[in-house]
Amino acid sequence: MLRLPRQSAIAIERDFPDRLSVGTPTRVRLKLRNQSGRTLRIWVTDQLPLELKAEPSEIESTLRRGESCEVDYHLVSHKRGQYTIEKMDVRILPVAGLLVRQFTLVNPVAVEVFPNLSNLKRYDLQIRKGLSFEQEEMEIDPAGSYFSTKDFVGPGGQYAMIGFGSFGQPNMESFIDNPLYGLLEGEPARVPTISSPLFNPALPPSAANAPFLPSGAAAIPRGRSNRASDSGQFGLAARYFAEGLNDTEFGFYFINYHSRLPVISAMTGRDILGELQPTINLITAGIGQIDAGLAQVVGGLTQVEGGLTQAEAGLAQVNGAIAQLEAADPNSPDLVGLKTQQATIVGQKEGLLAQQTELAARQASLTAQRAGFAGQLNAIQTQLPQLYPGTARYIFEYPEDIQLYGVSFNTEIGATGISLQGEVSYRRDVPLQVDDVELLLAGLTPARPSLGNIGVIPVVDTNGDGVPDMGNPAWQGRSMTQLGQQDFNSYVQGYRTFEVWQPQFTVTKLFGPTLGASQWVLVGEAAATVVPDLPSKDVLRFDGPGTALSGDPLAPAILAGVGHAQDHFESADAFADDFSWGYRLAARIDYMDVIGGVNLSPALVFAHDVDGNTPLPLGNFLHDRKSVTVGVTASYQNSWQGSIKYTEFFGNEDYNLMHDRDFLQAMVQYSF
Repeated sequence: MLRLPRQSAIAIERDFPDRLSVGTPTRVRLKLRNQSGRTLRIWVTDQLPLELKAEPSEIESTLRRGESCEVDYHLVSHKRGQYTIEKMDVRILPVAGLLVRQFTLVNPVAVEVFPNLSNLKRYDLQIRKGLSFEQEEMEIDPAGSYFSTKDFVGPGGQYAMIGFGSFGQPNMESFIDNPLYGLLEGEPARVPTISSPLFNPALPPSAANAPFLPSGAAAIPRGRSNRASDSGQFGLAARYFAEGLNDTEFGFYFINYHSRLPVISAMTGRDILGELQPTINLITAGIGQIDAGLAQVVGGLTQVEGGLTQAEAGLAQVNGAIAQLEAADPNSPDLVGLKTQQATIVGQKEGLLAQQTELAARQASLTAQRAGFAGQLNAIQTQLPQLYPGTARYIFEYPEDIQLYGVSFNTEIGATGISLQGEVSYRRDVPLQVDDVELLLAGLTPARPSLGNIGVIPVVDTNGDGVPDMGNPAWQGRSMTQLGQQDFNSYVQGYRTFEVWQPQFTVTKLFGPTLGASQWVLVGEAAATVVPDLPSKDVLRFDGPGTALSGDPLAPAILAGVGHAQDHFESADAFADDFSWGYRLAARIDYMDVIGGVNLSPALVFAHDVDGNTPLPLGNFLHDRKSVTVGVTASYQNSWQGSIKYTEFFGNEDYNLMHDRDFLQAMVQYSF
């Protein structure tokens, strides 16, 4: 037994075979950590000691259970039903020549092996127990990388976008100041801009680099993940070799583990309208005072205008009388009185005109002040929908204490060269993802009526008080999400736990020398994922690949007021089903010593998900998804190996997010 400190740069692991005997070859793996902390693995061969005692070994290990074939990734795409304790690096899944053991990463595990202590040459019963003392999540494709299918999930993803396919993708590299954020203590003052209206011809050119998203779209920031505990993961495995049953080996497994696949939940946003209400009240009160002052000014102007009218009439009358007297008797003594009266009226008129000018200036000043206050209200009314999503969060969770029970068998049919493997696994408390659109909408629709359907219904003043009310009365009580209305600052669980069954069956046929080949190998594997208690899609929809829109058939009608009348909704067939299955076929031909000791092995792999959609994050099957991989592998003296492969994805292009990601790859490796 070898114990090394946890900080060691090198650790050693022994991979015990299923049947132990003295002198049996077994592999030992050396693991070295590079500067980035990534564990590198090197396989070497060793011999078991003469005596093998049951003793614990505190090592970093990968644990394997079940009978799924160790073939290329493209063959065993229902791998997630198999690997529960192991950490997986799904970023390297498409690498040519990849075996299942190569995308499982080392994990700190204490393993104890209890072989049968009799003096048999072959141990008929082997029992293993394991304890994992460090929780590590799967490594997911980074946002924007070639094989990433959900950019807001992978490393680098910062926002989840809800645009219903109608608006341009915001440019997360470009941020501008939003003055309204200054009213919200503790919130950032920068928000994403619209990258380009070219993504949506309906957007005007002025929409480019707009300081807020159009009504009907929302950007929800990513929150801090809730990681699982490092403790509480353990397992027990027993293998029994039944010589009397055609040399059949049976396996029995129990594992209590934490999810290594993330599920998405949400935190609803803050009561932005409530937080801004004091400001809104001040603005509204200021507008009220200004309106009262304007009313007084308008009243004064009305009086002045009346006085001017009277003065003009009196002045016209006096001017007429003066004209008559001057025509009749230019020296009449009455002219002095009339001219005095004329001067008085002119003075009154000039006073009224000065008063009118003063009142007009005051009216202009009050009008400008009112426009300023109204502009602030309008800014709040326009940008409030963007402020609320900015305070909501989507988070990743890794639920704990999932229990797995499994039974497997492995046998051969006489001398036919056909081997059969199979297993049935049953898991309790498996977290399955609620449709992410339903979840994100729930995060945008708190229960308060003034914020009902925020982000998808235009901001309107429903009661005429000058205060923006979020929510269209026509849709009050009509939730856009099956999760219902939510409270502010509340947790929305984005998953439900279920019992999950997975049966699978593998047939392998080995042919001898044929048509110049040293041997042929044919492998067929079929599997199914069964979730017996998954609710009806009318009750709650669970996530399936490519479901970017709401599954509510009324969504286009509800969203018609914000320009989504022509949008579509996802068909119920696109969401997760309680039963899904598929099969994989593989063929390999080995030509030994073709040229100078070089062996060639052309291969063909075909994968077909026949029916049903497996709920995410399992994602084992997607209805009618297919892929085919063709390639050839060359090896030399069991040390050098190289391969070139081409993979094509097709079938169910509407929801198969890999259908346009065909690729050609080459690989060279050296084993020592």
